[in-house]
Amino acid sequence: MVFDPVHQEDETRVKFLGYNTFFYKWVTYVLAGCLAGLAGTLSALNYGYVNPNFMDTHRNVDVVFAVLIGGAGNLYGPSSAAWFTW
Repeated sequence: MVFDPVHQEDETRVKFLGYNTFFYKWVTYVLAGCLAGLAGTLSALNYGYVNPNFMDTHRNVDVVFAVLIGGAGNLYGPSSAAWFTW
């Protein structure tokens, strides 16, 4: 995958290999924002209203626990931990 070299910690090395790291960081940031917006939209459509108190501390702690239990290095661990803690 193209994002794999950018995922590593040595940005100077990735730049030396010829990858445009700014572009890949930007694309990743935009995709994360789009997914967060989609999640918020689906949540609002599911519950029928939008309220700032809806995302309380309990929901935020659930996300942190899912990442801690599943591990932050991949997608499958936090996803399975989210189903486990839900």
